[in-house]
Amino acid sequence: MEYLYYLLFFLVPLIFTAANSELFEFNKMVLVYSLTVIIAAAWLVKMIRLKKFVYRHTPLEIPLLAYLLAHLLSTIFSIDPHVSVWGYYSRFHEGLLASISYALLYFAAVSNLRREHVIKMLTAAFVSAAVVSFWAILEHFGHSFSCLFITGDFNDACWVQDVAGRVFATLGQPNWLAAYLDVIILTAVGFLRSKKTNLPTYLLLVISLAALWFTKSRSGLLGLGAGAAVFFLLVWKSDIKLKALVCAAVLLVGSFWGWQQFQKLVAAPTAGGSGGVTDSETIRLPVWEGAIKVWQRYPVFGSGVETFGYSFYKDRPASKNLDSEWDFLYNKAHNEYLNMLATTGTVGILAYLALIGAVLWFLRKNPALLAAYISILVTNFFGFSVVIIGLFFFLIPAFYFILNFPDIEPEKTEPPNWWLIGAVIAVALYLEWGLVNLWLADKDYALGQRFDQAQQFPSAYQPIKDAVATNPDEPTYRDELSFNESVLAVALTAEGNSQASASAQQLTQAAIADSNQVVAGSPNAVPFWKTRVKVFYELAQIDPQYYYQALAAIEKAADLAPTDAKIHYNLGLLLGRTGQTSAAIQAFAETVALKPDYRDAHYALGLYLKEAGDIKSARAQMEFIINKIGPDQDAQQFLQENK
Repeated sequence: MEYLYYLLFFLVPLIFTAANSELFEFNKMVLVYSLTVIIAAAWLVKMIRLKKFVYRHTPLEIPLLAYLLAHLLSTIFSIDPHVSVWGYYSRFHEGLLASISYALLYFAAVSNLRREHVIKMLTAAFVSAAVVSFWAILEHFGHSFSCLFITGDFNDACWVQDVAGRVFATLGQPNWLAAYLDVIILTAVGFLRSKKTNLPTYLLLVISLAALWFTKSRSGLLGLGAGAAVFFLLVWKSDIKLKALVCAAVLLVGSFWGWQQFQKLVAAPTAGGSGGVTDSETIRLPVWEGAIKVWQRYPVFGSGVETFGYSFYKDRPASKNLDSEWDFLYNKAHNEYLNMLATTGTVGILAYLALIGAVLWFLRKNPALLAAYISILVTNFFGFSVVIIGLFFFLIPAFYFILNFPDIEPEKTEPPNWWLIGAVIAVALYLEWGLVNLWLADKDYALGQRFDQAQQFPSAYQPIKDAVATNPDEPTYRDELSFNESVLAVALTAEGNSQASASAQQLTQAAIADSNQVVAGSPNAVPFWKTRVKVFYELAQIDPQYYYQALAAIEKAADLAPTDAKIHYNLGLLLGRTGQTSAAIQAFAETVALKPDYRDAHYALGLYLKEAGDIKSARAQMEFIINKIGPDQDAQQFLQENK
């Protein structure tokens, strides 16, 4: 167990692969699951060897069990229990299984580890952070080890993101890296008070602060500033040798914050979907507003653990259509507390706050751990927890109790009961094999998805089929498969021979069956209804009657997402395809009311108004495009042809 915990804190920040659908969080979460299984198994084997129940009570067990109970109840009453158990696909973190894993790691740590193990765990975390920080610093200068591993080139060209402008190293996102470095920096400062040889710690602080600087994360700097302020207040009177370090850190954070604010003012980003980039505050506020509305609809247990990506659509403010991320999918509330409120309800948020309150009460006696924990609370306010932050959120309290409780003394083991030990090992191996299959299924899905995105549909079919076969309970795989099958069915039909037509018919039926299964299992998942629209839209090339099923799917999506302008636009297109011109005009009118700068919707509305014989109104739409949105050759041509 001791060495597994060292591995946990060393490997989780570092691990990522390019083989999966999500390079970072998925692999980190699978690693946490894998090590949790082995740690739990080792704990059980220890009990068998000692012939006693090995468990140490801590004051945090009741708040922690209440937190787990709230998550369990939220999962039971969830609008999508599968997502609540496993977490939202592409995020993977904070589902019920993740929370259980963190709780097990907490209980196993406080029941089995000693003070020396905490110091070694933190040392392992510091070594890992040094590697991550060095990685990030090189990224800032255009050299990413990630690209070296992925493409063989030691540059930053493998990333679509401007990784040199805002580094993220092995964490996947600048704010996530910043939140992690906050914890490392503030915990490391505590080492300066207890160690005689401080050179390695000073070096860690220097490179970690440099990496934090290069993230350009305001939430990360606020987290560091808040944590440093707490630490400063607690140690100022008693620890003179830290005064210079604390002052330097405060000055560093303050100067960087001022520089960022100056940059923000100079850049003067503009809102809107017509090319401007909206500032992050304007982007977040409608999401936060929607989260509160979700809670109002599901006040007791929320919409279900990790279901924000589904429940938000219903309460998404129409004002979201006016910023530059208007067509983004928000699977988190970008505020951990509002996310918890929306997805686990009043019961969940009270349990969460009670857990935090209990932790803060006990950590008040350890300035460094308290400062690190405060930084997590601050960065979570402006974003959401990721795997490494979840690990620290649950295990920083464990560090405190282990450091302050009497050390556990080794006990004499009894002759082993090999039958029981064998049973524990067998169950652990079964669970580990399940995790291997979980990882392999995602790997196949990622490969197939990339082929689909490159429009290499025949190459995509088998990997996605393999993903479904390996993990048939994951609707995301079957959803992708249904679309792939529909495209292949159309392509085979176009070949015109009898053998191809027979295969096309089989694929058509398979696409429909897979789509039916997906939406039956996840009836509140707007992304799956959108895929269903694409499936039937494709199949309508074989038989136009499928347009009506595509229309039924988009109407369901519009009911689930009443303020989504793109869904309303596609509803108008399908109404037009099925000959319902008046209804199409109404749908497009609703679309431009939701998003006045939606060029395509105005243009389509103009075309259908012309078809209905209202040339004057049609011209008004084209004039609006030119005068309010921007120069448009198609709109200009329409006006010339329809004077």
